[in-house]
Formats: sequence, structure tokens, C-alpha cells
Amino acid sequence: MSAAAFALEAAALACAARWGWWAGSGGATGALAALGSAALWATTWGVFVSPRARVRLSPAATTFGRALLVAVAAVGGLIAGWGTFGAALVIAWLVVAVAEAAR
Repeated sequence: MSAAAFALEAAALACAARWGWWAGSGGATGALAALGSAALWATTWGVFVSPRARVRLSPAATTFGRALLVAVAAVGGLIAGWGTFGAALVIAWLVVAVAEAAR
């Protein structure tokens, strides 16, 4: 995995946390929701689509799963007011995914 892909995963995680903060209306509830949504996103990523995933999927299913998780995080960011960031995340992820597939 490239450094760019790792950075995009971190950005997607930030979008998931931002959505949690927004859904929890800030404050302590928002902080707990941000932690929970980020933990759920990271756990799902780690179990199913990370390079060391516990559940082995086919390469196509892994790519689809990664795309789905990035899209979900980007939509969460969009809903929570990070529209430009979410759109940039999806575009950058597509560029990196295509570049890594071409290797």
C-alpha cells in the first residue's frame, strides 16, 4: 500500500468522525459519537479490506469494499458540512486506486 492510500484512509476516518460529531450535535455526545463512528469505520476496514484483513476477500471484493467504505465516509463528511473535502476524498481515492491497479 502506498503512502497516498494510507493518507486517504486517514482522511476517510476523519470524515467518519466528523459525521459522528455532527450527528451527536457536538459536546460530549458528539465526541462519543465521533469516537464510535470512527471506531466502527476503522474496525470494518481492518477486518475486511485492510492489507492484513482477518477476513480474506477476493481482490475484486476488497476493491469494492474499500470503495464503499470511502464513499460512506465521504457522504458522512458531505452531510456534516465537509462537502468539498468529501468530494476531494473520492476523487483522490479513485486516482490512487487506478494508479495502484496499473502497477
